[in-house]
Amino acid sequence: MIIIHILIQMTDRKRQLTTEEKDRIINLYTRKYTVDSIADIYQVAESTIYRLIKKYKKTNSTERTKGSGVKSDQNKTDKIIKIVNMDNNLSTNDISKLLLEEYNIECSKSTVHRHLKNNNYINRTPILKPLLTEEHKNCRENWAIFYQYYNWDNVIWSDECNINAQSNKKSKIWINKTDDVPIRRVVKYPISIHVWGCLLKSNKLIIEIYEKTMDSNKYIEILKIHLLKLMDINKDVKLLYQQDNAPCHTSFSTISFFSENKIEVMYWPPNSPDLNPIENIWNILKRNIGNVIIKNKQELINIVRNEASKISIEIINNLINSMDNRIEELFNKSFDSISY
Repeated sequence: MIIIHILIQMTDRKRQLTTEEKDRIINLYTRKYTVDSIADIYQVAESTIYRLIKKYKKTNSTERTKGSGVKSDQNKTDKIIKIVNMDNNLSTNDISKLLLEEYNIECSKSTVHRHLKNNNYINRTPILKPLLTEEHKNCRENWAIFYQYYNWDNVIWSDECNINAQSNKKSKIWINKTDDVPIRRVVKYPISIHVWGCLLKSNKLIIEIYEKTMDSNKYIEILKIHLLKLMDINKDVKLLYQQDNAPCHTSFSTISFFSENKIEVMYWPPNSPDLNPIENIWNILKRNIGNVIIKNKQELINIVRNEASKISIEIINNLINSMDNRIEELFNKSFDSISY
């Protein structure tokens, strides 16, 4: 109980004194009250009373000196923001050095960080997007205009991707600064597999894992197994098949296959993965696989199949439902890359 009482007293003594309390303390001091008794009365540390008395003797006042406390250095903030706006790739250490070299302002890395944070600057990794030429943007504009009011429920979205055993491994980890940085062992040529997949609203994700590089023969073989089956199941609905412009997708043999099976193929603008909802599915798969330790290729295949089966129809539907928003954003950004 004694220890608890002392802790309570110590906590109470950290409080800030009001102007009225300061005046009363000085009044008690002039009436010959001892410092320890004054500290007990107002439940503050004796050092606080000593500082107040010292200040009173020096200034004949208990009021805070004008300009005391933490100073806001707007000039320093302006210079930091100017440097960052000229080159947003600089580290806080680089900014600190430039402040000293160009403006003769001494500023630690932590202070630079604080100034940036207080002005709503954050440090993030840029999102990589394909380079879009004016011709690419024109193609995206034509696509957006043509499909602006399309029924996305009847589109089969497809794509291929490469997944390796080190997909999406986190590049940074939190450790205590006194500890050694841990070593993460990686193989020079990680185990990888090729995956073809397709989405249709209110259906589960369909994938096919294949060896080596995709060519026309392999592509047609996969389409015979999965696409024709999916279209047969939904034969009462007119479906539209989406694919990108990879050579195996646009070869004579592949076009002939589509024609023979009366499969309508969507016009697709080049360099436009941000318009395809299945790209988001690949990101989900890679993120989930990145948290698993994989020892061999068969393990990777099993895990990819297992994680693919876990992706819910709700997630797939939400991604497909985002198509109207993607097109709207496409118009708003003058057909440049969008945030999806």
